[in-house]
Amino acid sequence: MRVGIFTDIHGNLEALDAVAAAYSGERVDRLVCLGDVVGYGANPNECCEIVRRLAGVTVLGNHDAAVCGRMDYSYYYDAAHQVLDWTAGALSPENRAWLGSLEYMAAFDDMCFCHGSPAAPEQFEYIFSLEQARTLLPRFSSLQKVSFVGHSHLCKTFALVENEVNDVIAQKFGLRKGYKYVISAGSIGQPRDYDTRACYTIYDTENRIFEFKRVEYDVDRASAKITAAGLPAAFAKRLHMGI
Repeated sequence: MRVGIFTDIHGNLEALDAVAAAYSGERVDRLVCLGDVVGYGANPNECCEIVRRLAGVTVLGNHDAAVCGRMDYSYYYDAAHQVLDWTAGALSPENRAWLGSLEYMAAFDDMCFCHGSPAAPEQFEYIFSLEQARTLLPRFSSLQKVSFVGHSHLCKTFALVENEVNDVIAQKFGLRKGYKYVISAGSIGQPRDYDTRACYTIYDTENRIFEFKRVEYDVDRASAKITAAGLPAAFAKRLHMGI
């Protein structure tokens, strides 16, 4: 089975459309979204509707939780607070209810899917460094063979054995027997690795091959929509920088 895993769309319709078109040519059998469908971008409803249609599984992200009343975001910095308030007001009742119904974690076929750390998915803890990945070692026996996470907007892979964690520095690689993997699947709509292209991923479960992939999209249009909506300019500018 070929599984397409994507995450952190953040209301960026142009990026999501580009990834949806890319997946249509990839022979994927199932699509999974790791959350944060909304936030930062100007098209939260359109992105919700596309994900609802395409993804067989979607898990809850922290921005999703915030706008549907499942998480307190009063401590967020001012610009993030502003865009979450705007997004909550812009969402249709149907899309708000859908976000509110999402689970923190999903699992099938020796794979786990969540937005933050699989150790406590409701806490939305980051996993993008070796130190953070090492916090999972005490739970090694209970981890699935592959855990896919979002949240950091970075493309990172960690290979775990019982007493150590190693970085995997490759865009495409085979998963080795005896190891368990934690894969941070980048971001469709807000990449933060200095690559402005939308990120999506594919995992071939039969051949145990994983790949990060990128696709160009209309950054100018997505950025202009953020500005036109009156949202903080920083969220428009960062699309041009990949940060």
